[in-house]
Amino acid sequence: MSRTVNASPRTGAISRDYEIHGERAAEAVRFSIDLYQPTKVQERLITQMRSFHRSCAGLHGMPLPGRSLRAPTSAGKSRTISECTRRINAEAPANPVRAVHVGLTERITIKMLYQRILAQVGDTEAFGRYSLELLRQRCTELLPRLGVELLTIDEVQLITRQTKSNYEVADALKSMIDAGVVGVVFAGNEQAGEIFDVNPQLRGRLGVPLELPPVNPKSTVDVKSLREFLGSLDARIAATGLVGRAGLRSPANVRRLGKSGGGHIGRICRIVAAALEHACARGAETIEDYDLSFAVAHLAVPANWCAANAFPEPEHW
Repeated sequence: MSRTVNASPRTGAISRDYEIHGERAAEAVRFSIDLYQPTKVQERLITQMRSFHRSCAGLHGMPLPGRSLRAPTSAGKSRTISECTRRINAEAPANPVRAVHVGLTERITIKMLYQRILAQVGDTEAFGRYSLELLRQRCTELLPRLGVELLTIDEVQLITRQTKSNYEVADALKSMIDAGVVGVVFAGNEQAGEIFDVNPQLRGRLGVPLELPPVNPKSTVDVKSLREFLGSLDARIAATGLVGRAGLRSPANVRRLGKSGGGHIGRICRIVAAALEHACARGAETIEDYDLSFAVAHLAVPANWCAANAFPEPEHW
């Protein structure tokens, strides 16, 4: 049976109208694109990564350590890495490539890997007509010269299939830390660990894994942290002038949002962002349960972040 309690909007229209409210909805999306609202869990990860960076900084020509980070898709991993990269690069004296964040794609080859790294550090010749060996040498020489001290390779689960190209990519990254070119963090989703089955020698070069754990609903400290996070997020959204405060930190919303995102802050942020767009697109005064329910039903449930909608649903959307 469908749940109907509080399933109707209190303000605004029932449906979205992008002809009338399109610009407001666009502003909501723009606000959400680059949003980083820190939590204690994310800040702990950033602290771990910055400590790892300091352990490698200035060291070249000797074997360096590596680290791994695994977190579910949309848990907030990549956004946290980007924030950490920004902070490291802003340290005095500022260097925009002191820490480099590179994402992988499917069917990447070792040549493409070197080209992508070189392009990320601003090498205008990254896609020139260089042989694989010259690209390898260019990375080995250019990264230390530019002051690159930390390289984070994201989405490493894309090279877990045991193909020749994937093995070569994993081996090339291992060679970078073996040769002392740069310290490397290998980040990916739950399947990322399979890269070490492809290359067990790489696994042996990594220390204790970095962590981005979900909120534990049985932990008073975790739940309090989530409540504080949602309160800060609510205030930041209201400060845009798009909507008023929504009461995201209420006990009911903390419980429902935590469950809907599986405790992962990145997913919770995506749900709230989708609800914000929905509220703006229908001309609402604030994000209501109606909007959060829509976001969970059309984002979290289809993505298998949760099995069912924790918010009341109307008979029809």
